[in-house]
Amino acid sequence: MRTAALLATIALTAVSAGAAQAADVEAGRQKSASCAGCHGADGNSMSPMNPSVAGQKEQYLVTTMLDYKNGKRQHTLMQAVLTPLSEADIRDIAAFYASQKCQ
Repeated sequence: MRTAALLATIALTAVSAGAAQAADVEAGRQKSASCAGCHGADGNSMSPMNPSVAGQKEQYLVTTMLDYKNGKRQHTLMQAVLTPLSEADIRDIAAFYASQKCQ
């Protein structure tokens, strides 16, 4: 009985973790409005001062944005923009920019 309960708990945790990590590209497009001023509406920056993020690997974008949000990477504007966002918001934005073509 204990083994069955343990296996059920492990299975539910795995399913929950997968669901929590699923990202929505369209939601990311909508949530990326505050990013567009520096990084471009499609992630292709028009300024050499701001990096283009279009076509970057999704996990790289998630990690980088979380590092800015949590203060591991320092940039006042990035931290201000990312602080109010949830991890799900960040994953959606990363999925959107990863789906774009770098120009």
